[in-house]
Amino acid sequence: MRLHALVLLSTALLSCIDGVSAIDASKLTTAEVTASHSRFLRKFEEERGIGDSAVSSTKLQKYKLQWSQMHLGDDLGAVLKSDLVGKMAKFNLNKAPSKQVSLIGRLTAKYGDDIVARALVSVERSTSDNPALLAMARQIREDQIANWLKNGETVPGVVSKLKFVDDESIFRSKALGVLEDFIKEYNKAKHGDETLLKTLTTVYGGESELVTMIAKARVTGNFPYRVNPQSVEKANSIESQLIRKWKSQKLELYRVMAKLDFDNDINKAMSSGKVKVLFKYADSKTEAFKRLEAKYGKAEVAVAFMKEKGNPFYGNTAKALYQRQMNGWLENGDTAERVFSILKFKEGDDFFYKLGALEEYVKFLKTKNPDDATDIFKVLKKGFGPADEDKLALAIVRPYTSEMSSYQKSLYTDWVTRDLDPMSVGTNVFKIPELDVAAGKYSDRLKSIIKQYTTYYKEAADLPEIPAVRVGRS
Repeated sequence: MRLHALVLLSTALLSCIDGVSAIDASKLTTAEVTASHSRFLRKFEEERGIGDSAVSSTKLQKYKLQWSQMHLGDDLGAVLKSDLVGKMAKFNLNKAPSKQVSLIGRLTAKYGDDIVARALVSVERSTSDNPALLAMARQIREDQIANWLKNGETVPGVVSKLKFVDDESIFRSKALGVLEDFIKEYNKAKHGDETLLKTLTTVYGGESELVTMIAKARVTGNFPYRVNPQSVEKANSIESQLIRKWKSQKLELYRVMAKLDFDNDINKAMSSGKVKVLFKYADSKTEAFKRLEAKYGKAEVAVAFMKEKGNPFYGNTAKALYQRQMNGWLENGDTAERVFSILKFKEGDDFFYKLGALEEYVKFLKTKNPDDATDIFKVLKKGFGPADEDKLALAIVRPYTSEMSSYQKSLYTDWVTRDLDPMSVGTNVFKIPELDVAAGKYSDRLKSIIKQYTTYYKEAADLPEIPAVRVGRS
């Protein structure tokens, strides 16, 4: 019995030992297989990575060699759009700069900083459907800026490299964005406080010249005028920054006028945009008018506004400013006769513009008082008076055309009513000696006027014949 029990116990122990050994062996085999498989995958990936890197490095060296041997013609745009550059653009895409083919060195050496910068902007604007080439252009642009910083270039130095032309508005240049990008990177690298406003003010000789450049940015070419929206937007932004700067400095108007360097020509002050900027800055438009009129004179200011009315870029400003000037006259109780004196009709030239200003004021009076019966011809006739009737005639008569203005007809009708025949007009109005009238010894312009009036007088008086007046050369 005892022996039998021992045998059973031994058998049970052996069974347990065999079971445990089988389980451990199974676990060990699985772990070993898993570890072996992982090592194999890692080795495969490493070998594949090494292979890819080797291939990429080989391509890099290949493209570098091809790029160094490529003929660069005169057309940079054609170079940037060539097959080789296209392939290199795809190769460079999403790679670190150290693993890209760099083009900036050869391009700069061949074409110069300014041409490269402008060409890259053109590529960026025209290749939105080619991500690889677009990325290439941007990378070259970044490389260009990085090279400038590495070589210690300053902001004025880059302006010089980009060769902005003084008599051309910088705001129309494709390189302006490049300059702005450099300023940003320069400030980061040097902890600087450069701005485009500060740069333009310094490089181009002060705020007066900057305002003139801003005005140029609103014009692109001769008539018919065309506007570049991007140029105008950037110019308006700089103008606003300049005005905000002055506001922060709390400058008096006279100091702003000094900064704008108003010379003695009101017409230049208008066309250069200085008058417009002055009124944008001024809190009191009345004070701005007083200062402008004190410098140039009321007549000169009004005439300048009239001259600019038809200008597509300053016309609206001129109209608005003349409206303010007329409001001032109305507040002062000035009549049309008084404005005739203000406009100095008897002095200097510019009668056409002075007449336009007077006509505008009479219309303005009638909008305020519909019953106003002001007659402009009567204002002119009274203003010139009998002593200067010849000046009135010379101003309103268009002797070299059959078409007569309403004022000219009114003047001729007045002469007929006063029973002035052509001879009398020559002697009484133009004060030509009678013998000289008869002999035709007076100017060609007067001869044309008298000849024209002769026809009018004959028709108005219904005369078959009128006293002979010699209008030919003696």
